[in-house]
Formats: sequence, structure tokens, C-alpha cells
Amino acid sequence: MGGLGMIPELFKSEDRLRILRYVAERENVTVQTVAKATRVSKPVVSRYMHLLIKNGLCKRTGRILSWVPSPVGSAMNRFLNVVLH
Repeated sequence: MGGLGMIPELFKSEDRLRILRYVAERENVTVQTVAKATRVSKPVVSRYMHLLIKNGLCKRTGRILSWVPSPVGSAMNRFLNVVLH
């Protein structure tokens, strides 16, 4: 996992925040469902999902992407609930 140094990169834009929140609140997603729900282009969603996978927050099984339960992931969920609600 990328550690805490990756956090600024994950929160770099409003699009990334929308994607992160959408993915963190669901069991399984695809790039297409995330793009449609967040109104962010598929290439942007795909690149961001790759970043989440690289940092250990998500895993990919075929086209299905899943949030990985972890202490960092739990902290991010709490942060998103406080900041975005």
C-alpha cells in the first residue's frame, strides 16, 4: 500500500472525491457504473481506479472493482462521511 503519502493524490479533485465516495459506499462496481453515476468520463474513472488499486484501497476481479477493507480505507470512509455529508 502507498501509505499516507498517497492521500493528497486521492483527494486532488472534485471528480476524484465523487468517485472515491461512490466506490467506498458500494460492494462492487465497474468503471462504467462509476462513470455513469458520477458523471465523470470513463478514462478518468479508469485511471483513478488504477490509483486506488495501486494503493491497496480497491481490488480488481475481471471488470469488477471492490473496496478493500483496511484501516486506511475505514479512515477514508469516516473522513468522506464527515466532509461530504
